[in-house]
Amino acid sequence: MRGLVMMLESPFIRQAWTSLIEAVSSGDAAFDHAHGQHLFDYLREHPNDAAVFDQAMVGASRQLVASILDVYDFAGYRTIVDVGGGNGALLAAILGRNPGARGILYELPDVAARAGGLLAASGVADRCEVIEGDFFEFVPRGGDAYVLTQIIHDWDDAAALRILENCRAAMGDDARLLLGEAVLPEGTEPSLAKLIDIEMLVIGGQERTEAEYRELLERARLRLTRVVPSAGPHSVVEAVPVA
Repeated sequence: MRGLVMMLESPFIRQAWTSLIEAVSSGDAAFDHAHGQHLFDYLREHPNDAAVFDQAMVGASRQLVASILDVYDFAGYRTIVDVGGGNGALLAAILGRNPGARGILYELPDVAARAGGLLAASGVADRCEVIEGDFFEFVPRGGDAYVLTQIIHDWDDAAALRILENCRAAMGDDARLLLGEAVLPEGTEPSLAKLIDIEMLVIGGQERTEAEYRELLERARLRLTRVVPSAGPHSVVEAVPVA
C-alpha cells in the first residue's frame, strides 16, 4: 500500500483535489482544472511525479493480480494478450500458472522497454512477446483472451469506446475480452469502488456499473457474458464478440 499512499499524499494529486468543485460542476477531471492538462500528459513532463505514480501502480497491480488469479481460470487460453499491461506483472503471473500458454504484452514504447526484466525474472520471457504500440491506434491480433486491467476506467466513454473497438477488431470469433475493473454497485450501500470512483473524478476517468459496462461493450460489438467478483474491489468483466 505504500506506493499508493505516497501518491495520494503527493502535492500534484493533493493540488488536484482543490479543484473538486469544478469537477463536480463540469464533469471534467479535477486534475485537468488544477494543472491545465490531462494526467498522462502531465506525467510525461514531470518525471519525478511520474516515478511516484509508477510505484503506486506497481503496488496496486500486485493486489489486482492476486485477486484476479484467485477467481478467474485462464487454463483454456493458448495466447493471452495483455493490452496496456504495464511492466507485465499480471501476464507473468498468468503464464506462470499456465505453462502451456503464450503471452503478448502490448504497451507504449517507453513502458514496453521496462518490461523485459520482470518477464525474464519470472521465467516466462521465452513464452512472451513484447509489442510496442498505442491501443488508440490498433491492438495485436492472434489472442484467445484480451486482458485490460484498470485501463477502461482511465477514460471517458468516447475514448474507452475507441479502445474497445480496436480490441474487437483484433479478436477472433471465439476470443474473450476480460476487463479487470472496480464495478460500481447500483444501490446505496457502502463500497470501496465508490471511493475509487471519486478519486477517478479527481485524477481523470470513471468507474462504471455493470449496466454501464454492458452498454459500452454493446456499442463496440461485444456482449457482456458475466461479471466475476473478487475478494477485493475489482471484478473480471467478461465479454465475447458479436457479429
